[in-house]
Amino acid sequence: MSAQQSAASKALEEVRQLVAADDRRDFEFAERGFIATRKDPVIPRDTGDGPAFDLTAYDYLEDDRTAETVNPSLRRQAKILTKHGLFKVMDGIYQVRGFCVSTVTFIDAGDGWIVVDPLTSVEAARAAYELVSEHLGAKPVISVIYSHSHADHYAGVGGVTNAADVAAGKVSIVAPLGFLKEAVSENIIAGPAMLRRARYQFGLTLKHGCCGEATSGLGPKPSMGTPSLIAPTIDITHTGQELTVGNVRMVFQITPGTEAPAEMNFYLPDHRAVFMAENANLCMHNLLPARGALVRDAKAWADYLTESIRLFAGESDVMFAAHGIPRFGTEEIVTFLANHRDAYKFLHDQTIRLMNTGLVAAEIAEVLKLPDVLAKQWYNRGYYGTTSHNSKAIYQRYIGWYDANPANLNPLPPEPAAKRYVEAMGGQQAV
Repeated sequence: MSAQQSAASKALEEVRQLVAADDRRDFEFAERGFIATRKDPVIPRDTGDGPAFDLTAYDYLEDDRTAETVNPSLRRQAKILTKHGLFKVMDGIYQVRGFCVSTVTFIDAGDGWIVVDPLTSVEAARAAYELVSEHLGAKPVISVIYSHSHADHYAGVGGVTNAADVAAGKVSIVAPLGFLKEAVSENIIAGPAMLRRARYQFGLTLKHGCCGEATSGLGPKPSMGTPSLIAPTIDITHTGQELTVGNVRMVFQITPGTEAPAEMNFYLPDHRAVFMAENANLCMHNLLPARGALVRDAKAWADYLTESIRLFAGESDVMFAAHGIPRFGTEEIVTFLANHRDAYKFLHDQTIRLMNTGLVAAEIAEVLKLPDVLAKQWYNRGYYGTTSHNSKAIYQRYIGWYDANPANLNPLPPEPAAKRYVEAMGGQQAV
C-alpha cells in the first residue's frame, strides 16, 4: 500500500468511527411523520427524454459496496437527504421531500394550501401536489411563497398553480422585495456560464451507483423537467411585516445578502414554527458556489441568524426549511441556529484576521479550521460548502482575486502558458 493509500485509509477509518458513534437523531427527524410516497417512482417529463426525477435513483446507498466507494460521512448525509415522500411536520404543516434538490412545504390554510418553494420543475411540483391531494384530500392552492431567488425554489410553480388564477386574484404569490430582479438577472446575465459550471458542481452527468453521484450534499439532484415562473403579487419589504392567508398568520424576516440576494424567513405564531428558507441547513453552505454567483456576506448571514434566534427560535417548537429535514424542540432549534451562526462568524472573523496578517487566500484556506465544538456538528460539515473555499470567498469579497504578487497580476492564459512550460522543459519529446 502506498503512503497516499495508507493516509486515505486512515482518514476513512476515522470517519467510519465517527459515523458509528452517531446518535441517529437526524435519521429520527428525517423519518418522523412519514405518510406515504409515490406508487410509481418515476416522475415523467412533460416533454423530452428521460424522467424528471427517479425516486429509486439513490437506492444503491443501501448496497454494502457503497461503504467502500463513498465517504462514510457523505453516505450518511445522502441517506438522510434521499428519504422521499410526504411527511407531516406538525398539525397543519406538511412537506414533500426527496423529489428534487429542494423541499416543498404545504401549509393548511383552511380552504386551501399555502405552497412554500415549489421545487425546480413543473413535473416534480405537480407530483408533490398530487401526493398531497391523494393522502390529505383535494384542496386548491391559494398562495405560493418563494423564499428566495434561486430556481430550485420557484421554477416548479406551474405545477401547483397557473398564471390565469394568479391574475384573477385566486392565488397570491409572495416573495421578498427584489426577488424578480435577482431571479431574472442571475439566470440571464451569467446563465450560460453558470449552467456549464453547475454541471460540474452537481455532477449532473454522473450516473447513479456505487461509483457515481451521491447527492449534492444539500439534497438529491435537481429535478430535470420544465421550468416556470409567475411574478410575485405581494412583496415582503421589511422584517416584522405580517400577512394572513386563509387562517394562517405569518411574520416575516428579510435576509438579503445571505444565501441569496433576495431571501426571507418567516414565523407562524399559531403553529410555533419557524421557516428558515436556505439560511440554516443540514450542512455548511456556500459563500461562493462552485457554479458561480455573487459572493455572499458571511457577516450578514451570521447577523441574520442571530436575529432569527432573537425573534423566533425561543418561541418555536418546530423549525423547517427549504432543503433537508425539520428539527424539533426549542432547545434543539436554538442550538442548531447558534452553531450555524457561530460557524459563519468564525469563518468571517478568522479569514479577515489572517488576511490582515498578510496571508493570501490559498494560505488561509490551508490553515483555517473550525474549532471542534463547531466542527463536530454534522450540520456544520463540508458536504456542500467547505471551510476552504468559503474562506477564499470571504477574501475575494473584501479584497478581490489579486494576491498582491505582481507576477499574478497579468498572467498568461492556460494554453500559451502550457506551451511555454513544455518549451522550458525541453520540448514535447523531452516531456
